Amino acid sequence: MTRPTGHPGPNPPPAKGPVADTRGGLKLAVDGTRHITGLVEALHGQIQRFAPPLRRREPPPWPEMGNDLGDGLPPTRGITGLVYRTIQGTTRWVGDGLDGLLAPFDSALANGQPSPRRDAVVAALNGVLGDHLLRSGNPLALPMQLRQNGQPFDPATLGAEAPRHLLLLVHGLCMSDGGWCRNGHDHGRELAKVLGAAPVYAFYNSGQHISANGRALAEALQALVAQWPVPLERITLIGHSMGGLVGRSACAQAAGLGHTWPALLKQMVFLGTPH
Repeated sequence: MTRPTGHPGPNPPPAKGPVADTRGGLKLAVDGTRHITGLVEALHGQIQRFAPPLRRREPPPWPEMGNDLGDGLPPTRGITGLVYRTIQGTTRWVGDGLDGLLAPFDSALANGQPSPRRDAVVAALNGVLGDHLLRSGNPLALPMQLRQNGQPFDPATLGAEAPRHLLLLVHGLCMSDGGWCRNGHDHGRELAKVLGAAPVYAFYNSGQHISANGRALAEALQALVAQWPVPLERITLIGHSMGGLVGRSACAQAAGLGHTWPALLKQMVFLGTPH
């Protein structure tokens, strides 16, 4: 089956490799340092604004916190303010400088063989800080991927003998597709053997809103079905924890997107999903 012209593939290329990971970790450290500095400065500034001892006066209201730590809070003044601004500026300058030095080596040293341990760490970071990673353009932010054996899945590799049954497994919060494997046992693959299906595993940024991941999963599934070597007849979806909610969201949004894959969805299995 030929993919329609202009139809996106199921797997946007994620940033991979030691340099991309280093840049992502560095950016996260810089962001954390700047946010903590901003919060400390805001607290310092608020304390300065309280009335001196033995003088009755209502303290000023605490401003609402913005999207980033310290946003909207009163800055300090004078020498104190200069110190905090110097810390902020130096941190940003060092971070931008190191990132600029590493950037040219990113693609040259990219490693196409990610390890399960690396994936597990990145998945946990995405589960906790996924929105921030995406908003700040951090290379560690995960796109929605459909994978097999820890690699982006290309259905063309199945050939003309491809199963007509797709088994899709969607992990939960802070997890990766490696969570379906333990002590050499790949639960998805064993289930697929019993069902006569091809196992495919979602790997995504579980720190994003469920609706955002649901839409991304719906679009990835539509692209996958379009690329399947033979006409698919059946899809079974298994969702663990949050993965079940992402699967439900994908189904709910697919109709509005004009997708055809929901007609093939015959079973949904939820494991510990908080409906």
